[in-house]
Amino acid sequence: MSANSESVKVVELDLPLAHRHASTVRVVAASLGADAGLTVDEIEDLRLGVNEAVSVLADVDATSGSRLHVRFEILGHGMTVIARRSGVEQALSLDDIDGLAARILRAVVDEFRVDDDGAFVVVKTALARDGD
Repeated sequence: MSANSESVKVVELDLPLAHRHASTVRVVAASLGADAGLTVDEIEDLRLGVNEAVSVLADVDATSGSRLHVRFEILGHGMTVIARRSGVEQALSLDDIDGLAARILRAVVDEFRVDDDGAFVVVKTALARDGD
């Protein structure tokens, strides 16, 4: 089956915006990564990348109505995670990612960025393996 004929599987989470919910997002990322065929090391890298994204997004003075919305898009042996916060006046930009977080992200995911709408995007793709 070619990549063009595969369908994207989507899972979405909507949680209060708080650091304590990073563990929930990591567990979902790990489970979906396993379903996508990522290796244990690739899953751990994905978990670390998603954790950094949530930490950056939650590093604000959130109100009780602030939310974290995370969308997992799985295509083949790869995953794109799109995380957004709402109920927060401060817009997210690449400048909000500190040096340590950026180094961690560069080491563990294939791509990360902040889109114009403030979405924090993390991409992890499985390494090519025989038979794939």
